Amino acid sequence: MRYEAVGKPLGGAKKYRWKSSGLTLEDLDELNLKEKYQFVKKNNIWKKPNYEELVASGLPIRVAYYMKKIRDSLPAQPTFPYNASADEIEKICKDYTSFVTFFKEETMKLHNDYDAERFYPDVVSPKYIEPLGYYHYVKVKDEAEGFFPNKLLRALQIGRWETIDYEIKKKQFCYSDKQILLSQYEVLPYSKKDSIFEKMENGNQCMKIKRFGGTRYFYPKGDFADEKNWKDDTFFILQGRTFIANNFEHYRDCEQYIIDHAPDKQGTKRASKTSKKKRFVPPQLEHVVRNGVSYRQGKNISSMELKDTFQFGGNDYGNSVPQYERKEVTNLGYDALMDLSRVLQIDPTNIGFEGELQLGFATSGNGGKNAASAHYDAMNVEINLTRENGAGNLAHEWGHALDDYIGKKLGFFLKGRTFASEFSYSEKCPKSLKNLMEKMKYKKVEKDGETYTAKTDFFENSKIFDGTYSKDTYGYWASDVEMFARSFACYIMDKLENRSDYLCGHANSAVDYLMDDDGNMKLIHAYPEGEERQIINQCMDEYIRELREKNLLHEFIMELPKEDTLPLKSSAEIDYPDLEEDTNGNLTLFNMDEELAEGM
Repeated sequence: MRYEAVGKPLGGAKKYRWKSSGLTLEDLDELNLKEKYQFVKKNNIWKKPNYEELVASGLPIRVAYYMKKIRDSLPAQPTFPYNASADEIEKICKDYTSFVTFFKEETMKLHNDYDAERFYPDVVSPKYIEPLGYYHYVKVKDEAEGFFPNKLLRALQIGRWETIDYEIKKKQFCYSDKQILLSQYEVLPYSKKDSIFEKMENGNQCMKIKRFGGTRYFYPKGDFADEKNWKDDTFFILQGRTFIANNFEHYRDCEQYIIDHAPDKQGTKRASKTSKKKRFVPPQLEHVVRNGVSYRQGKNISSMELKDTFQFGGNDYGNSVPQYERKEVTNLGYDALMDLSRVLQIDPTNIGFEGELQLGFATSGNGGKNAASAHYDAMNVEINLTRENGAGNLAHEWGHALDDYIGKKLGFFLKGRTFASEFSYSEKCPKSLKNLMEKMKYKKVEKDGETYTAKTDFFENSKIFDGTYSKDTYGYWASDVEMFARSFACYIMDKLENRSDYLCGHANSAVDYLMDDDGNMKLIHAYPEGEERQIINQCMDEYIRELREKNLLHEFIMELPKEDTLPLKSSAEIDYPDLEEDTNGNLTLFNMDEELAEGM
């Protein structure tokens, strides 16, 4: 039996072809609403040009800088109304893409100063600008409303090229390393007829140079203060107010001197600061143990059976996963999801959320030493489990998928987010979920005969993890979405009467020793414990029950095998053909004999 992709292709495994060339209107048709919200941005539509290469190819530096000013003035992404509908978001994304694409294509047609000077009046203004009939006042046409800020209007109008030249010099735009170095110095001509040396009252020397109808004052010291040490009709070098060298016959000699004598640190860029935060990586499960109902009775589950049993939209495997491992993860995934279905008392077909959810084994292509163990991709509605560290996280990621599914069913959508846990303030939010989210964060504490509200240890420790460990966004560990998923995984672990490592082996893994303000090591758990955990589990029970009552999930009491089939088996008795037992009777995942593996 070969294990290959079945059902719909997984979105997270695909390569967005526009990522190299830029997002187009045609590409929007292939993106779902969340992808549009995520990807419709200036940097995706108009990739940052290599201005140095453009200048090197012959484009005047003025024109390249003018192009940069225009691009920088475009809004980074569209702005959506607070309660924008799906249709409104679709239209705004389309209009914004068209707007940015116009400037991308038209600015690339500029070749010289004249083209740039005529760009606003001849190209941009007829398309997007309407005069108001009185002096210099204009109105942006409806199709560009919200995309055409005053900053862009100012950038488009050149005025005087001298201003552009000044900005180029000030910002050192497209400057070479040599130009950056030379810009730190000033090379000036010296002639006896235009120069006067005078002694000031404080005894210091003053050198006056008359040029271009004005006089510049310099204050040389040492040998530079003696007029006898200056040759007529030569050049000298300044760095700020400090004299560096003099008596050069040619300007180019000054440049060469600067290059030869400048300190090594000159012209180098400051090293970028790196985050002091480290990434939390849970330890890999050395053994994947399961004891409990033998759903398969020793049978190997096919890719199609996994898909059909749980009604996934599609299942897939990463190219790096060999066939024997595909078999094992398929069997492990099947048993784990049957455990999940049984303990939640829902129909196994609910696991895939009506074909909306997809399951991938090492398909994201983001593996590596510090890669996430598993990931729920909300844009593509996909769970991906990494090859080495995915075991133990299935309940956590399915909790994310459930949270997202319920949110969409209830019509939640705000800034691309649809997780129900983030909308506990909404009137449409189930009361049981409101209560659950509150109990995760706050508890009643009695002190001195009075009752007051305090943060739970779960919430406080999650905040501590946020201050210690890095993640994509600020407040990851203490976010509603992540606290819900970690609570859900713990809930499943506690509800199971058997051990199911592939499903929830990492439920209690968010733990570390951290140093407190007094320098003492303290054990921190970023998951619920003790009485807090009991309360959260009760609330989770009520929430799942309400979802079943509202038919958002369909109640199903699984019929267990007859007693003579020993529904509860030890891990050593479960038939996992390619798993090895250690001396303790635990099953070790992916420890197949290499010689055997090569022959399969």
